[in-house]
Amino acid sequence: MIDSKKLAEKYKMDELEVKALNVCQIWMEMSKKLFPSYNHNKFGKGDPRKTLMFKVCYKLIRETSGFIGDDDYPLYVRAQLDILKHISLDKGHPLIEVNCLVGDKAWKRWKLWKKKYDTTVQIRSKTATTKVNNPKIIEALRKTKEFFSLQFENKPSYEKFKEFEKDGSLYRYVNFGKISPYYLVLSPYFEKLSKECVMQKMNFDIQLYKTGIDEATLEHFKNLFIYEF
Repeated sequence: MIDSKKLAEKYKMDELEVKALNVCQIWMEMSKKLFPSYNHNKFGKGDPRKTLMFKVCYKLIRETSGFIGDDDYPLYVRAQLDILKHISLDKGHPLIEVNCLVGDKAWKRWKLWKKKYDTTVQIRSKTATTKVNNPKIIEALRKTKEFFSLQFENKPSYEKFKEFEKDGSLYRYVNFGKISPYYLVLSPYFEKLSKECVMQKMNFDIQLYKTGIDEATLEHFKNLFIYEF
């Protein structure tokens, strides 16, 4: 991995260039971790400012200065990669290039992901403090149960749930807010399904929601969705 400090000193980079260099390093580390089989961007010999990766990251820093805090750039890069990882195009992933960090679509992906992330952090914090089931999670699960009752005509089954995933309805309604991500975290149906299908269609990582679950919430889920156990 690059030594950002030495490179910055060697090429006498200014403050914005140093920030861009740091984002380059974040990009290289996260993209390699999430997409290990890809041929990833990297610096060759010479001034890194001449590379496409640096130019894209510099453009990002310049355009988002004042809109994204310095400490949030790791989250920003993660947001882009998380969302793109869960998009499927012709049974594969879209091409993951550093250009995905800039532009209107990138900004929309960030705002969507950050909103979900902030909600998760708030719930996690409140759950850690109270040690009781969170009313917002319980309400979200209740509404999910009502939605499934309508979709499955009060006759839910794993086979119906599997068909719901196969035609894309499951992910569409999760992204529309009809099905709570907390349901996916707790559902035995979804756990079984994720072993049989490739999960590529959600625009967020459900792992973020796991820490918002406590024992009381789990018991409430079991009462609501007893047919899954």
